Amino acid sequence: MARHIVGEVENSIPKPVVVLANGNPPSHRHPLSILNNAATLICADGAATTAVKLGRIPDVIIGDMDSMDEAHIPPESEVIAMTGQHNTDLEKVLDWCVGKNVPSATLLGLSGMREDHMMANFAVFSEYSHRLQLTAVTDYGIIHHVAGNKSFDCESGATVSLLLAANEPTISSHGLKYTLKAEKLKTGGHGISNRAESEHFSLEVSGGSLFLIIGHID
Repeated sequence: MARHIVGEVENSIPKPVVVLANGNPPSHRHPLSILNNAATLICADGAATTAVKLGRIPDVIIGDMDSMDEAHIPPESEVIAMTGQHNTDLEKVLDWCVGKNVPSATLLGLSGMREDHMMANFAVFSEYSHRLQLTAVTDYGIIHHVAGNKSFDCESGATVSLLLAANEPTISSHGLKYTLKAEKLKTGGHGISNRAESEHFSLEVSGGSLFLIIGHID
């Protein structure tokens, strides 16, 4: 039987930290590599079942446990039951990470399944990006929440898409095929399907924030 802990576990959290949400299980080699190389794997409730099916034992399972069969909880996993219904399991996980001073985490399993859950996951991703450094990885690409001036590494020729996250950001780009010069995202599709001209590019974002999606080459 797994140990059930309400509240605290050890303060020392080995890095890298990976959070697995309860969306579509990763199947592309890139997110699977991140999952397999996690030093600390934290699962949001029922995502623990997904982790086990993919050959990983969760280090920590956090949530209200409404979608987790207790009989299937690995005995090695720490279980932190948070029964409040005012926030999602992903929010519970990220609150725990903030409380443990985790500086950064990679999010897997955000997309797919129910559309309301998926959209809520990305809203949480945007909100918590102001509190710790988050990157999401799906079977199709790497997703960053961007505000301010930032540089990125990628594969040359990768598809780069910019999507509105908050307010009306003004964007300038360097190193993309279609250069943006102090432009606002005019429509939902305005920033879709740009392309990286080399292995590096940068963005200057002010007055709001955006989601940056860098597509996997293969």
